[in-house]
Amino acid sequence: MTCWIARDVVYAQPNGMPLAMDFFRASLADRVPMIMLLHGGGWCTGNRQVLDGVAQMLADIGYLAVTVSYRLAPAYPF
Repeated sequence: MTCWIARDVVYAQPNGMPLAMDFFRASLADRVPMIMLLHGGGWCTGNRQVLDGVAQMLADIGYLAVTVSYRLAPAYPF
């Protein structure tokens, strides 16, 4: 199944660094539950794109799936 995808939606810009998220959804017609996906990597490595397959699968079964970028340690420990 093909889903609607919106990529690189900036949700914050702390200290001028854009943080983005991607949205995956089967249809824009109805309200659906949302699942937010955060990539692993011990808060030190990784990126949201590694979750594209999971997000696509969740969209295919009726969820709005959102993958989120965040600042990584050690540059941003908290």
